[in-house]
Amino acid sequence: MILHSTEPVVGREPSPVVVVAMADPGELGAAVGAMSAIGIEVIPVRDGVAALGEVERRPHSVALVVAELLLPAMSGRRVCRALSWAGQSVPVLLIGGYTAREVRERAALDPATPFLPRPWSVPDLLGRVSELLRHNGVGLAGADRGTKTFRVSPPVVPDP
Repeated sequence: MILHSTEPVVGREPSPVVVVAMADPGELGAAVGAMSAIGIEVIPVRDGVAALGEVERRPHSVALVVAELLLPAMSGRRVCRALSWAGQSVPVLLIGGYTAREVRERAALDPATPFLPRPWSVPDLLGRVSELLRHNGVGLAGADRGTKTFRVSPPVVPDP
Protein backbone atom coordinates (compact mmCIF):
# COMPACT_ATOMS: atom_id res chain seq x y z
CA MET A 1 0.00 0.00 0.00
CA ILE A 2 1.35 3.42 -0.92
CA LEU A 3 0.03 6.64 0.56
CA HIS A 4 0.10 9.82 -1.48
CA SER A 5 -0.73 13.20 -0.04
CA THR A 6 -3.35 14.99 -2.08
CA GLU A 7 -2.08 18.38 -0.93
CA PRO A 8 1.19 20.00 -2.03
CA VAL A 9 3.75 20.86 0.63
CA VAL A 10 5.08 24.35 0.00
CA GLY A 11 8.02 26.17 1.65
CA ARG A 12 8.35 24.55 5.03
CA GLU A 13 10.77 24.25 7.92
CA PRO A 14 13.27 21.36 8.00
CA SER A 15 11.58 18.01 8.43
CA PRO A 16 11.73 16.24 11.77
CA VAL A 17 13.68 12.97 11.66
CA VAL A 18 11.97 9.83 12.97
CA VAL A 19 13.55 6.38 13.16
CA VAL A 20 10.95 3.66 12.59
CA ALA A 21 11.86 0.11 13.65
CA MET A 22 9.40 -2.56 12.53
CA ALA A 23 10.05 -6.16 11.56
CA ASP A 24 7.04 -6.51 9.23
CA PRO A 25 7.85 -4.97 5.82
CA GLY A 26 4.19 -4.13 5.08
CA GLU A 27 3.67 -2.35 8.37
CA LEU A 28 7.02 -0.58 8.02
CA GLY A 29 6.10 0.57 4.51
CA ALA A 30 2.72 1.90 5.65
CA ALA A 31 4.30 3.82 8.54
CA VAL A 32 7.06 5.26 6.36
CA GLY A 33 4.60 6.29 3.63
CA ALA A 34 2.21 7.95 6.05
CA MET A 35 4.88 9.88 7.93
CA SER A 36 6.70 10.92 4.76
CA ALA A 37 3.42 12.24 3.35
CA ILE A 38 3.13 14.78 6.18
CA GLY A 39 6.70 16.00 5.90
CA ILE A 40 8.60 13.73 8.28
CA GLU A 41 12.02 12.42 7.25
CA VAL A 42 11.79 8.72 8.08
CA ILE A 43 14.72 6.37 8.64
CA PRO A 44 13.32 2.83 8.35
CA VAL A 45 15.10 -0.05 10.11
CA ARG A 46 14.14 -3.65 10.83
CA ASP A 47 15.48 -4.18 14.38
CA GLY A 48 16.29 -2.45 17.65
CA VAL A 49 20.07 -2.53 17.24
CA ALA A 50 19.78 -0.67 13.92
CA ALA A 51 17.43 1.87 15.55
CA LEU A 52 20.01 2.60 18.25
CA GLY A 53 22.71 2.88 15.61
CA GLU A 54 20.73 5.51 13.70
CA VAL A 55 20.20 7.57 16.87
CA GLU A 56 23.93 7.34 17.66
CA ARG A 57 24.82 8.50 14.13
CA ARG A 58 22.45 11.48 14.40
CA PRO A 59 22.39 12.32 18.12
CA HIS A 60 21.03 15.83 17.66
CA SER A 61 18.70 15.34 14.73
CA VAL A 62 16.52 12.32 15.58
CA ALA A 63 13.34 13.69 17.16
CA LEU A 64 11.52 10.39 17.80
CA VAL A 65 11.91 6.62 17.60
CA VAL A 66 8.88 4.48 16.74
CA ALA A 67 9.58 0.83 17.58
CA GLU A 68 7.70 -2.41 17.86
CA LEU A 69 7.72 -3.85 21.34
CA LEU A 70 8.98 -7.18 19.95
CA LEU A 71 11.82 -6.71 17.48
CA PRO A 72 14.66 -8.94 16.32
CA ALA A 73 18.07 -8.42 17.97
CA MET A 74 16.77 -5.92 20.57
CA SER A 75 13.22 -5.28 21.77
CA GLY A 76 11.60 -1.86 21.69
CA ARG A 77 11.62 -1.86 25.49
CA ARG A 78 15.38 -2.41 25.51
CA VAL A 79 15.78 0.38 22.95
CA CYS A 80 14.01 2.71 25.43
CA ARG A 81 16.30 1.62 28.24
CA ALA A 82 19.47 1.86 26.18
CA LEU A 83 18.63 5.40 25.06
CA SER A 84 17.90 6.40 28.63
CA TRP A 85 21.13 4.88 29.95
CA ALA A 86 23.09 6.63 27.20
CA GLY A 87 21.63 9.96 28.31
CA GLN A 88 19.62 10.39 25.11
CA SER A 89 16.36 12.30 25.55
CA VAL A 90 14.82 10.95 22.34
CA PRO A 91 11.25 9.84 23.02
CA VAL A 92 10.19 6.34 21.95
CA LEU A 93 6.69 5.35 20.83
CA LEU A 94 6.25 1.60 21.31
CA ILE A 95 3.83 -0.41 19.19
CA GLY A 96 2.56 -3.85 20.12
CA GLY A 97 -0.23 -6.37 19.83
CA TYR A 98 -1.37 -5.93 23.41
CA THR A 99 -3.44 -3.38 25.26
CA ALA A 100 -1.51 -0.62 27.01
CA ARG A 101 -2.46 -2.16 30.37
CA GLU A 102 -1.18 -5.63 29.39
CA VAL A 103 2.10 -4.15 28.20
CA ARG A 104 2.63 -2.19 31.39
CA GLU A 105 1.88 -5.26 33.54
CA ARG A 106 3.80 -7.89 31.52
CA ALA A 107 6.74 -5.89 30.22
CA ALA A 108 7.33 -3.80 33.33
CA LEU A 109 7.04 -0.72 31.15
CA ASP A 110 7.12 2.75 32.65
CA PRO A 111 3.55 4.12 32.57
CA ALA A 112 4.89 7.32 31.00
CA THR A 113 6.22 5.45 27.94
CA PRO A 114 4.01 6.20 24.92
CA PHE A 115 2.31 3.10 23.52
CA LEU A 116 0.15 2.42 20.45
CA PRO A 117 -1.71 -0.91 20.40
CA ARG A 118 -2.10 -3.03 17.30
CA PRO A 119 -3.90 -2.99 15.02
CA TRP A 120 -3.14 0.68 14.46
CA SER A 121 -4.60 2.92 11.81
CA VAL A 122 -2.70 5.57 9.86
CA PRO A 123 -4.61 8.40 11.59
CA ASP A 124 -3.85 6.86 15.02
CA LEU A 125 -0.15 6.53 14.20
CA LEU A 126 0.14 10.03 12.77
CA GLY A 127 -1.79 11.47 15.69
CA ARG A 128 0.53 9.90 18.26
CA VAL A 129 3.68 10.81 16.30
CA SER A 130 2.52 14.43 15.83
CA GLU A 131 1.57 14.69 19.50
CA LEU A 132 4.96 13.41 20.67
CA LEU A 133 6.87 15.67 18.30
CA ARG A 134 4.87 18.74 19.39
CA HIS A 135 5.29 17.78 23.06
CA ASN A 136 9.06 17.81 22.47
CA GLY A 137 9.01 21.16 20.69
CA VAL A 138 9.23 19.85 17.14
CA GLY A 139 6.72 21.23 14.66
CA LEU A 140 5.34 19.60 11.56
CA ALA A 141 5.12 22.38 9.01
CA GLY A 142 3.09 20.27 6.59
CA ALA A 143 0.76 18.77 9.16
CA ASP A 144 0.11 21.79 11.36
CA ARG A 145 -1.76 23.69 8.64
CA GLY A 146 -4.80 21.48 8.89
CA THR A 147 -6.09 18.04 8.10
CA LYS A 148 -4.45 16.25 5.22
CA THR A 149 -6.28 13.74 3.11
CA PHE A 150 -4.62 10.66 1.68
CA ARG A 151 -5.24 8.53 -1.36
CA VAL A 152 -4.31 4.87 -0.90
CA SER A 153 -2.83 3.04 -3.88
CA PRO A 154 -2.81 -0.76 -3.95
CA PRO A 155 0.60 -2.43 -3.88
CA VAL A 156 2.21 -2.99 -7.26
CA VAL A 157 2.39 -6.71 -7.98
CA PRO A 158 4.42 -7.76 -11.04
CA ASP A 159 2.84 -10.14 -13.55
CA PRO A 160 4.18 -13.71 -13.32
